[in-house]
Amino acid sequence: GVLLTDKKYKNVEVYMEIKPDWGCDGGLFFLSDEAGRGYQVMLDYLPGGTMAAGVYGEAIQGVNMNGPGWDTLTPEQRQEIQAKRTENWQKAWKREEWNSVRARFEGNPPRITTWINDQICFQGTDTANHAIDGMTEGMLAIQVHMRERWRPGGFWRWRVIAVKELPDVPERKQP
Repeated sequence: GVLLTDKKYKNVEVYMEIKPDWGCDGGLFFLSDEAGRGYQVMLDYLPGGTMAAGVYGEAIQGVNMNGPGWDTLTPEQRQEIQAKRTENWQKAWKREEWNSVRARFEGNPPRITTWINDQICFQGTDTANHAIDGMTEGMLAIQVHMRERWRPGGFWRWRVIAVKELPDVPERKQP
């Protein structure tokens, strides 16, 4: 399921405290439409998952937050980069405790920075704005997957969800 805000946001920072059970998959969406299509900060607390250390497009195509040259890297080089991201979030994460997650979304094309417990876990700028119809304002959303990416009887807990609107930033030109 996806829970959406009524308000639409452009440049924004979201702070939340979370305590998911191991084996549960969630996400935080930016520039989402009512169908839940948008940029997703992955909050996948399960085997092979990534907590705030990766961003992809939920039902949107072409999202590449990995920077110039990503497409030229070998699968081994990509795995090495992702392994470092995984190591970073796992160092910052406090098992079985409340953890703070912060994500900043700004600019066009979008730049996303994430933190777990004040440790940077991800920074990336998309190659272009891949939001539905190129929108620059959209809803925020939190997501839980349930079914196949959810441990039976598992829970995802949130407390203290805060949203701060940020000033506009100049459009970035891609190299």
